[in-house]
Amino acid sequence: MTLDENGVRCAEMVLARYFTEIGKRQWRPVKEVMCFAKIYSPQTRKAEIKEARKRLGVESQSFEGGYCRRWADERSPEIVWAEKSRAMFGGNT
Repeated sequence: MTLDENGVRCAEMVLARYFTEIGKRQWRPVKEVMCFAKIYSPQTRKAEIKEARKRLGVESQSFEGGYCRRWADERSPEIVWAEKSRAMFGGNT
C-alpha cells in the first residue's frame, strides 16, 4: 500500500490541531485521537495517520485502560499546525 503524501500532511495538520486543543503533554486515549482525526479528515487512512504520528514524534504508551498518545515534539503543536497549514494552503494561516 502506497501512502498518499497529501493524506499524511493532512493527518499531520489534524494531529497538531488536536493536541493544540487538548494540551500537548496530556496522555489521551488512542480511540479519542483517531475519532478526532476521522471527523476532521474522513478521507485519511489509518496508515497515513500512523505515518503522520511518527513524523510528528507523537508518543504512544500502554496503560491499564489501553493505549494513549501525547505530543512529544519540543515545538508547540500550535506552531506545527500553523506551519503545516501554510505549507498546504499557503497564505498567512
